[in-house]
Amino acid sequence: TAQTCLGARYYNGKGVDQSYAKAVEWYRKAAEQGNATAQTNLGYMYAEGRGVDQSYADAYAWFYVSGNMELVSSLTRPGLLLPAYCDAKCALAGLARIAELISAYPAVRSNLGEREGRVRKLEAKVASADR
Repeated sequence: TAQTCLGARYYNGKGVDQSYAKAVEWYRKAAEQGNATAQTNLGYMYAEGRGVDQSYADAYAWFYVSGNMELVSSLTRPGLLLPAYCDAKCALAGLARIAELISAYPAVRSNLGEREGRVRKLEAKVASADR
């Protein structure tokens, strides 16, 4: 989308002054509307702490909703793709964040693919973890 492209321009400083904070702003707008590329990019921003406070839990959540399970796995296995590491506590916080995202943004929920039951499985995991 145009919002994702604008985020990339701010990230790279192409045609605009480079600004990670502005990149996050535009990636977030597109991500909340269900754009998987923007969701992945926003996950990287959280994993690297660029334009936002570093949060592996938020990175985990955005990578998960983008459908990029390879990146989710890389956060839980240090050194696989990212230098970041998300332990069990972080992953649980990430699952809670995913639940918040799917409640707040219908486009994010539809990206997860209810037909496959992924949303219901996630909600059940979060509910059982809260007990």
